[in-house]
Amino acid sequence: MIARIVSALRNHWFLIGACLLLCTAYFQFFVDRARVDLSITVEKRCYFRLYWAGSDEPFTEQRSVRLLVSPEQRDYRFYFTDLGNVQRIRVDPHDYEGTSTIHRLAFAQPGWTTRRLFGDNGFSALQPLTQIERSAATPDGLLTVSSGNDPTYLYQPQLLPAQWDRTHEAVRLLVMFLLLYGGGLLVGTLGADLDFVPLCLAAMVALILTMAIISSPDVHPDEGVHRKAAAYYQTHWFPPAADDAEVRDTYGPYGNSRLNGREIYYVFAGKFADLLNHFHLPDHLPFRLFNVTMLLALLLLSLPISGMRWMAATLLISPQLWYVFSYCNSDAFALLISIVCCALVADRSSRFNRYLLSGEGSHWFWGPVAGSLVALLLLVKSNYLPVAGFLVVLVALTIWQNRGDLSRRSLMLRLLLPGVIGVICAAGYVSLQWYVNDFALNEKKDALRAELALPLFNPTTPLEKQHPYLSMKERGVTAAKLIHSHRWLEKSFRSGFGVYGHMTVSARQGVYDLFRWLALVLLGAVCVFVLLKGDWPQRGALVAALVVSAALVGASFYHSWTADFQAQGRYLFPLPVMIGAAVLFAKQAMSRRVVSCLLLALFSLSGYSFLVVGLPGMAPIP
Repeated sequence: MIARIVSALRNHWFLIGACLLLCTAYFQFFVDRARVDLSITVEKRCYFRLYWAGSDEPFTEQRSVRLLVSPEQRDYRFYFTDLGNVQRIRVDPHDYEGTSTIHRLAFAQPGWTTRRLFGDNGFSALQPLTQIERSAATPDGLLTVSSGNDPTYLYQPQLLPAQWDRTHEAVRLLVMFLLLYGGGLLVGTLGADLDFVPLCLAAMVALILTMAIISSPDVHPDEGVHRKAAAYYQTHWFPPAADDAEVRDTYGPYGNSRLNGREIYYVFAGKFADLLNHFHLPDHLPFRLFNVTMLLALLLLSLPISGMRWMAATLLISPQLWYVFSYCNSDAFALLISIVCCALVADRSSRFNRYLLSGEGSHWFWGPVAGSLVALLLLVKSNYLPVAGFLVVLVALTIWQNRGDLSRRSLMLRLLLPGVIGVICAAGYVSLQWYVNDFALNEKKDALRAELALPLFNPTTPLEKQHPYLSMKERGVTAAKLIHSHRWLEKSFRSGFGVYGHMTVSARQGVYDLFRWLALVLLGAVCVFVLLKGDWPQRGALVAALVVSAALVGASFYHSWTADFQAQGRYLFPLPVMIGAAVLFAKQAMSRRVVSCLLLALFSLSGYSFLVVGLPGMAPIP
């Protein structure tokens, strides 16, 4: 019996370690830290902040939490830090010059008894520090009138040890460990070829459908301009002239219209919405349902196709990747096309590779199908074009691996057919746009931007009067300052792992830290497996993915520095797609159990972010 237990422990060491790690994370994030109940009324959206420190320590951003509060919501609940390490707390009720009222602020943590700051007791425990013109205890709470943008109070908590049923908590942790362990064993059964991915995709579909239905029409990034561009194609088949009066309302604050680009997404979204016209849905919902349907299509493709499951697994690592499927935007379409193309090229057993290497399947079918996908990949957002270049590298590596068994003449024919079809179709669509604009599209776009852009974003406005985030290099902002002072890297990372709405709904810092470490462990594990067990083409594919990804990060940073500072993680979505394709290319070298456990840990955290942060943070339809 003991020998069997030892053998099981030896065979399941990674699973046991992962379960212990998750139980430890649960204890540290939800038990061994204080829960804060806040009720506050503010004049506008702002951040409520709490800082903590010891008796002789300064207050710093590293020891703080912040919560986005708004006039529409009054009650909040979030987590703080371990009260045992706290002797002073700084309370910043708002970050604007004006008034706010704290109705209730209470801390609760197992093992400690604290009194409520506001409510049954008075407000004497809170001492005004800076930029407070007036504070008064009213029947409704603590009224603060600030003289600046940073009013602060000091609170020295009175902590008393309380009885804590540690046995009850130990039993809870044991049950959690057993559930995780049992789930891990199930994953071992379903993880042989990532068979659990369709189940995760089904959960995603349910969540994004909920988001699409309950969220208000204009609470998502740029959805209004995306929807207006797609609405044009409800009644049209061909692109409009840039100066057509009918499309004036599609121009956004920058003086640009999505109809003037080469993205074909709007044609498909518009025609899909037209199909639902007779259902009399709210105006915005048919366009959102098109994106939901795309994720549903990926779910259906992943059921029978192994390579599609491996590529769809990239969506599990971040809620931001599936959040874009819940509202009208072109990122979701580009993401779907990239995943499908990578699945066909990177999976050595795919129909496309069988057609390419052996001619299996008729030319008249697979040539046009692959050519259509090439055309679609060339007609998505510009930041996804590196995926096309990376796929060329994968095709070259596949051919090199099988060079001894290939007929060069037939190979070139099978290779050129989809490439030529794709390039001709994409060029034809772009040429049509230029034709309807009398081959003066760029000139018209420049003139319309000067005419329609808001003054803050208008190129004719003097630089010093433009938005401060435009042309930052020209303003004298150094690259180092952009990274450190403006936190480009951190903002890009956070907005790639669960920032919702107009970059206003975010989780607490601990969630992003956990995302960071889990993602780094997954990337490190992938690199170790490929380097130790993979062959040279597989290593080359991973190196190519990392090099192209680094180049894309550099291009995004350079654009933020020289043109428009928008540190949004969705601009870097091609990174997990390309790295995922490299993993699929080298899947024989992967430890399926390790990859499956890490993917499920990231998906669990993503689900928490979407359910607890994303859905409640979106304003409901009135």
